[in-house]
Amino acid sequence: MVGGTGRIFKTTDGGQNWVRQIVFSGSELCDIDFPSDVNTGYISGDMVILKTTNGGENWEQLSSPPIFLNAVSFPDNNETGYVAGEAGSSGRIYKTTNGGLNWIQQTAASVSGIVDIQFPADDQNGYAVEWAGKILRTTNGGTNWTAYLTDINTYGICFPFNNLFGYVTGGSYGESYLLKTTNGGESWNKLNTPYNNQTTAVCFPNNYDTGYIVGVTGAVLKTINGGGFIAVNIISENIPENYFLFQNYPNPFNPKTRIIYQLPKSQFVSLKVFDILGKEVTTLVSENQSPGSYQVEFDGSSLSSGVYFYRIKAGEFYAVKKFVVLK
Repeated sequence: MVGGTGRIFKTTDGGQNWVRQIVFSGSELCDIDFPSDVNTGYISGDMVILKTTNGGENWEQLSSPPIFLNAVSFPDNNETGYVAGEAGSSGRIYKTTNGGLNWIQQTAASVSGIVDIQFPADDQNGYAVEWAGKILRTTNGGTNWTAYLTDINTYGICFPFNNLFGYVTGGSYGESYLLKTTNGGESWNKLNTPYNNQTTAVCFPNNYDTGYIVGVTGAVLKTINGGGFIAVNIISENIPENYFLFQNYPNPFNPKTRIIYQLPKSQFVSLKVFDILGKEVTTLVSENQSPGSYQVEFDGSSLSSGVYFYRIKAGEFYAVKKFVVLK
């Protein structure tokens, strides 16, 4: 991951620990892309493009367009890549076909800054978003771009595996949205999320169901059904002395309730809901988590009235509690 004042960090244990790599001083870094393996990657930032071929041990500075570059995408480890950003209030997209030695500005129907760009499967089919609510699509390697207008501010884009199935995240103060397409951007469905502020990035790393978006206040949202979101927020980074699963509140509830638990050390956490017969209803958490206290918002709109159980497993810790859906 990258950030302001040239900071670069790397994890090799799924995010439990981060090692600070060589700092590229003098420029803010905004985006990072390792397209096909753990060794070759690219970074974009304020008039800077960096490349590594040894997993981030060393970074080479490539030539760069003289603008603030919010995003970078190299479809694979070949010579073709794209960067996008803004010059003043104008969005710009640039393309290289020789590994970053030269960059050619593309024609894009953009009137505001480009905040994200992705070529998910090849160097011909790609997408970009501008913060003013426009989604751009090319099918000929950036020569032409088609614009799709939305009624929200847009910030992040993700097409996990191919050129048809993708997500765009966005919103403004007081609301957040996830846009979803299954036909390559021809049409977009708007999905609400349980968060009341801007969301700025989206990632579906492994499949079409499980994905994450992040918000400007530090919230992390997770879906395990392609957009039916579960909000998992860390509410305290103070390290607890013991494991504990709290009683949900409110209880009984209709339709939403909050479940809080705490971890004294890093563990793989599983939090699931079961009906009174012991049949699994849904998985709320299934991931490695750092020490701290966590809050999960559960939406029981799809459940019938009745008694249910929620169960947590974290290492050797195991606990079950009961809640009631009352409609």
